[in-house]
Amino acid sequence: MQVRLWLRLPKHILVSIALSIAFLVIANRVMVIRLGRHMSVGVHTMNPEAARLAEREFGVFNITMLRYDRLEDGRRDLANDRIVGLMSLPTEEQRSVHLVFSGRNPLVDRELASVLLRVASQISTNAAHRTRITMENNRYTPDVMTTFMTSGLLPFLIFALASVNLGLFWLCDYEKGTLYTLLAAPARRSVLVAGRTLGALAVILVTFIAAVALCRRFVHWDMGGQPVAWWAAAVLQMVTMGGVFFALAMVCRRFALYSDVSMILVLVLVFLSGALTPIQTMPGWARILGALTPTYYAVRMMRAVMTGADTALPRDVLALVLWAAAGYAFGYWRLRAATLDRRG
Repeated sequence: MQVRLWLRLPKHILVSIALSIAFLVIANRVMVIRLGRHMSVGVHTMNPEAARLAEREFGVFNITMLRYDRLEDGRRDLANDRIVGLMSLPTEEQRSVHLVFSGRNPLVDRELASVLLRVASQISTNAAHRTRITMENNRYTPDVMTTFMTSGLLPFLIFALASVNLGLFWLCDYEKGTLYTLLAAPARRSVLVAGRTLGALAVILVTFIAAVALCRRFVHWDMGGQPVAWWAAAVLQMVTMGGVFFALAMVCRRFALYSDVSMILVLVLVFLSGALTPIQTMPGWARILGALTPTYYAVRMMRAVMTGADTALPRDVLALVLWAAAGYAFGYWRLRAATLDRRG
């Protein structure tokens, strides 16, 4: 039934694919990174005068500086995202300024590189002896940048497809009254929910494949060396987003309210997830809120599979599974409440 409804609206098919392609192509071009005081850069030095000079230079760019006496401490904080970059100042034994980046977010690394290079150049100019500048984990090739940006956009493409192809169809049933006819049929509600969900997931998957295949002709990106893991991550995110919008449709029950709430969700989640605004550049309160959203874990998972700069943690998979279970359970409960309201 879900597929028949979709096929009766050929314009809807074209619009879904066209919007998907436009989303991936345009959003790839508009990502902007802004550094600020809430971001910290580490400086490893044993020279107090050099530390004061570095802190003054970073203050010009409105970036917080943390000093480390041991380079290993700075590398540990960099690995744990407490700092976004690390600078090791020259010593008597090693006459070079060493710049270290996390390598997990090339957008942040590229923006930060220009700042670190300016500070390093100023320090080298004031040094008593000639120094050179070396860089570590500076992956800024166009292919790497495009792959990284696309990996953050694909979960939101799935997010949008789930909203249109699952949530909106439940709303159509509500507003047209056909939902109550379906509920009166000699079948369990669980069968109705499962059938509608599986049909929507099939439609989402087909649209997703078509959008990715067409979009890659305009903007090419690397899908990573783990095709099975990539598809598994995409399908898991489709199931999770389907549960979220099933629950949302059962709560809203009206198109106007549903569209308003969906627009607000997209605007909020696109920034809290780290897709456009990197999680490393967020203040503490935004990181906490981001960790409570399903898109945060979806973006982490997709980037881990596509870029290989990080690993997909079991907690990412568990978080999406829990969100999916909560969404379908709450939506099913609300569907039962709707049935009772109708009988009343």
